[in-house]
Amino acid sequence: MPEGNIKINLGVNELQDSKSGLGKALLAELVGNLLLNFFGCLSCVSLLEQPAGTPPNIVLIAFTFGLVIFTSVQVSLQLLLNSLGGGSKFYMEA
Repeated sequence: MPEGNIKINLGVNELQDSKSGLGKALLAELVGNLLLNFFGCLSCVSLLEQPAGTPPNIVLIAFTFGLVIFTSVQVSLQLLLNSLGGGSKFYMEA
């Protein structure tokens, strides 16, 4: 296998290309993981005094993770539509 094919298969050309949008993708991944981990871990912490051995509220944790993912998708969709020029008007009509 020639060396050029390995670099293309590994995506090295994307690291060197400034037009690939890798920086935006990495920033989006960072923000998404930050939000998911922050709110996900926050939902596991109980601010109320509970006796030792009380199980965590699984419904609250699942709802929080679902709400964070839902909100992230909605924000991403709005940003995508705004960048395409449609804005909220296009989204509401569709």
